[in-house]
Amino acid sequence: MPGGFGKARETSTRGVYKVVVRAWHEDVTRSCLYAGRDLLLAAIKDTPFDVAGTVAHLADMAERKLLGPSTGCIVEAATAKDRRIPAIRLLATGNLVQLGYGAHSRRIWTAETDRTSAIAEGISRDKDLTKTLIQSCGVPVPEGRLVDSADDACEAAEEIGFPVVVKPSDGNHARGVFTNLMTREEVESAYAAAVVEGSGVIVERYVRGSEHRLLVVGGKLAAAGARRGRQGHR
Repeated sequence: MPGGFGKARETSTRGVYKVVVRAWHEDVTRSCLYAGRDLLLAAIKDTPFDVAGTVAHLADMAERKLLGPSTGCIVEAATAKDRRIPAIRLLATGNLVQLGYGAHSRRIWTAETDRTSAIAEGISRDKDLTKTLIQSCGVPVPEGRLVDSADDACEAAEEIGFPVVVKPSDGNHARGVFTNLMTREEVESAYAAAVVEGSGVIVERYVRGSEHRLLVVGGKLAAAGARRGRQGHR
């Protein structure tokens, strides 16, 4: 979560402070504060504390309860002082949000709106088809193909040349995407993880560079963000 307002003030009792922080989501923020407190107490008392498990639990909670980056940016822009468009989260989890009321309301889901073409969405979910259409417009795309087994994935990687990327053909949120794979063993392991995240798997050439997510509204670029991922797995 992004940072925000935070202040600590002494009370009349020595060692007791009042702390105020901005809570982007009450449940997640409260859980983070409790986890931080428990970690400090464990350090003071020299008792065991499962850091990795706690971080994984908090990350899972944040993913389930917080708005995603695209939805969050849209909601922030809508509710800004110069617009003051009301935003209502329609589900306790997920990114379905209503902007405005009544006949003038619009619904968004991640970076899609209720005006997003179903055909466009279907194409974008199929990475191989998307690559084919983009390439037909003259835009360079990384060499690669669909594979149907771990052995086929290794053969494709050797045909393309290492390093390679292994990813689901129709996944999202970067789940099951493995980058900069250098060996057959890494490709086999990545295939096993990627195949459960979609209906197929693609092996592509790994292209070094920065990754950006672009948000286009009304045919115009409205926002851009640089994505960061762990080397070898994103």
